[in-house]
Amino acid sequence: MKITPLRILTYIGCGISMISLISLLGIYIALPELRTLPGKNLMSLSCAMLLYHVFFLLTGQTDTPNLCLAVSVLLHYFLLSSFFWMGVMAFDIARTFGGKGNLLK
Repeated sequence: MKITPLRILTYIGCGISMISLISLLGIYIALPELRTLPGKNLMSLSCAMLLYHVFFLLTGQTDTPNLCLAVSVLLHYFLLSSFFWMGVMAFDIARTFGGKGNLLK
């Protein structure tokens, strides 16, 4: 496997993102006052993104078709899960800050 500048930037970016997500989860687990409904939504989003990064970085390129299929299904699931949790958070924010005449309330 040839190491290219793009591959190096990918590893650095994913590593920084994983460290940040682990820090966020650690803080939210350590402080019970942060575990409100929006906090739990953020923790769920962070878990989905962290698992996506873990599978993305640890699997690499493989020649085994079944392993490749399993990894692609898991990556797709965690990416869809991240979008779902972002949608839940957007709905909660719209409900919280929605003005008069809002249909979300």
